[in-house]
Amino acid sequence: MSLRQALLYNFLSSCTCYIGLIFGIIIGEIEVNYYIFGFASGMFQYIALVDM
Repeated sequence: MSLRQALLYNFLSSCTCYIGLIFGIIIGEIEVNYYIFGFASGMFQYIALVDM
């Protein structure tokens, strides 16, 4: 993978953070904190176990 491709993929993946931010702000008005925290903790556990 070239440096240009790596930078492009890094930029595209960081753009998804803003989509998640907008989604979180919209969902933040509804009481779904338990689902969001459960999903986030599951993702962190998945990433931690995959990196091992």
